[in-house]
Amino acid sequence: MQALAPLSRVRARALLLELRHAPPLTGGRGAPAVHLDAAAAAVCAVARAGAEHPELAELEVNPLLVHPGGALALDAHAVPRNAR
Repeated sequence: MQALAPLSRVRARALLLELRHAPPLTGGRGAPAVHLDAAAAAVCAVARAGAEHPELAELEVNPLLVHPGGALALDAHAVPRNAR
């Protein structure tokens, strides 16, 4: 699964639903569904940041906590190109 930045929220949401572990995101096994629109917005924001900052060699958000009420990046890491 690949996509080029910038991403639309619709495309980001579709990519999330293609994940092997997508069923729990939509409320599988009796758990509440997570806020997929918030997760898609986060994916779009990271993709946009990467596209708008070519001076970055790497940009990672891990983990991204997604729950029924929204999404929260718990940690992020960026590596400038000249640092590689």
